[in-house]
Amino acid sequence: MKYIKHLMVAALILASMFELQAQFTLSGQFRNRAEYRDGYKTLPTANSNDYWLVAQRTRLTFDYAAEKFIIKATVQDARIWGEDKWKADNMGIGLYEGYGKVQSP
Repeated sequence: MKYIKHLMVAALILASMFELQAQFTLSGQFRNRAEYRDGYKTLPTANSNDYWLVAQRTRLTFDYAAEKFIIKATVQDARIWGEDKWKADNMGIGLYEGYGKVQSP
């Protein structure tokens, strides 16, 4: 979690050092998927338990494009609803994609 905060601060400082003629884009995704599980490759028995679960993926993308460089960073949080305790210290968030590109003149 700390490295993501440092990455975002560094990107904002770097972006503020150059002219404001550049393009900054902020976008996101929220996807959830419900699944019904009742065995896999086997027939259900009287003792098997079926269950429902909902998986969620949330992404926040920062894009910055200037004349000389491009920066992109995507932060992702993926979890299953009800899997983690509310105040548990589980690392569910991470850097999904991040890169910088220097444009050639």
